[in-house]
Amino acid sequence: MNRLSNNLIVSQASIPGTHDSGTFDCSWYQACDSSQCQSWNIYNQLRAGIRYLDLRIDIRSDYLALGHGPYQFMALHDALRDVARFLRENPSEFVILAYQVNSGDGDPSARIIQEMRDNGVSA
Repeated sequence: MNRLSNNLIVSQASIPGTHDSGTFDCSWYQACDSSQCQSWNIYNQLRAGIRYLDLRIDIRSDYLALGHGPYQFMALHDALRDVARFLRENPSEFVILAYQVNSGDGDPSARIIQEMRDNGVSA
């Protein structure tokens, strides 16, 4: 990213991303294979050049999870830690986080922003 012109705006760039970025490990339950969309964890996706993460959020009573269909794959805070680690190691990079709420009641936006702050990712 540090080689790009400072005059370039985001809409002029081709930004690689993944669909259902947090759905990479289905080893715990064979029936969820059809919900797994990725082969690599969040950190390795970022290392491979992904800069747009599609996060599908399920609101749980005690945490926010990344899921697809009826399956939860990982806690949001674990994904955010991977993003923070990557950004610490690559300070000239950026990552776009897009989220959609799959299930649960209410708007979790405030919780998501707080989790980002708690895990070292600036909003």
